[in-house]
Amino acid sequence: MLKAIITIWPLFLGIALIQSGNGLQASLLGVRASLEGFGTLTTGIVISGYYWGFLIGSQIGPKLVQQVGHVRVFGAFSAIASSTILMHSLFPDPFVWFFMRVFTGLSFSGIYLVAESWLNNASDNKNRGQILSVYMIVQMGSLIVGQLLLGISSPMEFHLFLLTSIIISVAAAPILITAAKVPDFEVLENMSLSKMYMISPLAVVAIVLFGVTNAMFFGMFAVWTTQVGLSSQMTGILFGCWTFGAVLLQWPIGKLSDIFDRRLIITITAFFACAFVIIAGIITPKNFYWFIFFLMLYGGTCNPMYSLCISYANDFLSPKQMTSAAGTLIFASGLGMIIGPPIASFSIRFFGLDGFLPVIGFVHFTLGAYALWRMTQRAAIPQEGQGPFIAVPIKNTQISVSLNPEIDQNSNINENNE
Repeated sequence: MLKAIITIWPLFLGIALIQSGNGLQASLLGVRASLEGFGTLTTGIVISGYYWGFLIGSQIGPKLVQQVGHVRVFGAFSAIASSTILMHSLFPDPFVWFFMRVFTGLSFSGIYLVAESWLNNASDNKNRGQILSVYMIVQMGSLIVGQLLLGISSPMEFHLFLLTSIIISVAAAPILITAAKVPDFEVLENMSLSKMYMISPLAVVAIVLFGVTNAMFFGMFAVWTTQVGLSSQMTGILFGCWTFGAVLLQWPIGKLSDIFDRRLIITITAFFACAFVIIAGIITPKNFYWFIFFLMLYGGTCNPMYSLCISYANDFLSPKQMTSAAGTLIFASGLGMIIGPPIASFSIRFFGLDGFLPVIGFVHFTLGAYALWRMTQRAAIPQEGQGPFIAVPIKNTQISVSLNPEIDQNSNINENNE
């Protein structure tokens, strides 16, 4: 385990810097868009550009890696991601921003693809789970750091944009100078969405609805906090608390899903996420510490849903199907993420600022209600036939699921359709 981490430490360092830059710019652009006077609906469309790019990148990135190699793809996409953030500062125009967000999403998709394929190559059945855990810790911890950086300067100044660009540029250095063996790469074919739905309707519907809620919050929360009068520093702190909640509750929720019917945990988690985000909306940031408390609980209950959906789908798949199915589920979540920011914009426009968080809660309630209904349509999987919970990064690639030891070790294959 330690030897493997020492071998790929440049990758962990690079991805930590990349994720910090991603966390900073996600918060920064929402705040700056509000301060520039972009309309709420316009901002939602601009923010959705990232998810369009990420979805496009997930389709073309593997072919590029196969043609030109990991290092070149990582270097090229890092350069694009570093440049696009500067364009936001130079041209504060919604039309320009939308296309820059598309290029940013495309670039980060390629960056994560290279990172996760390198991780997969450096791991074996003995340490895959541990390496995936370290990767999760690096991603979540770096995201928190990036979100907290929002408070060090004014979003109306050039400094935060320049800092983000520097962070992303420096991130490429450890990867490009590493002597680690470049892994072989094979383009993986995704399972069709219709086939995935036939296997597990709940996994598909739940991960789409998760994508909607995640993009609504992650994409538009900074816009909301700015419009309610919070400073950029407070926005960064609140974002960090939301992410920290995910770090705290990911493992306990995953452990419960291994003990009980996973659909029950999906249902309960969705209803708790609904309750916590609505309570936070009722409390408002005026009751700051209570707001932080419920925001952390919300982060802890909404974010594990992504891994719960993938783990639940895997309960119906053979090990050979898991990676291709993961690509399909990632694509499905991307579809939800594309429409999330515009839905958030409409909620603010039609219900006012007080409607933003409750509308997110309503989507969680819909997810929970659907999961509850699915429990009446099919008997639960016997515990001995249920695979272990797999914690995977949000907005990842299907290669990260290959780090699951079950891909090679699982002998309990359930070929039943839902």
